[in-house]
Amino acid sequence: TGVDMARQVDHQTKFVAYLMGGPASFTDEHLERVHSRLNIDDESFDELTLVFRETLEDHELDETDIGTIVAELTSRRRLVVTRETP
Repeated sequence: TGVDMARQVDHQTKFVAYLMGGPASFTDEHLERVHSRLNIDDESFDELTLVFRETLEDHELDETDIGTIVAELTSRRRLVVTRETP
């Protein structure tokens, strides 16, 4: 609700290009900053990762490529998932 889907699709397209090593203006600091206020938990990140993998499979990407892209995504978990401070 309240999400500009055209903007979200553009953002996700650039993010996938970034994960695949293509041009994008993302940095680790940027990813952490924009996600820090969203309160994303591990369960939500895992669900996104599953849907992302299924989408790549639906588009018949090679399993090796899928594994590489998903590994790139999961390596950024610490930047996206909100950690509670002790």
